Amino acid sequence: MEVLYGIYKARGFTIEELEAKRKEKALLRGNFDNRVFLKFAENEYKTNDETGSTFSEMVNTHKM
Repeated sequence: MEVLYGIYKARGFTIEELEAKRKEKALLRGNFDNRVFLKFAENEYKTNDETGSTFSEMVNTHKM
């Protein structure tokens, strides 16, 4: 936490702004409260069978 606080202070933000951003991210993308973790991911260069797009292309298009 000290590292995060230090980075935020160095960039001119407050701890309150850090906490507000954390809450916003948790609402939009979830958090670790349910202890669900990614254990496996496909190779990023493998294509999606339906679209033919690679994972990297999908991420860049949808800004996950």
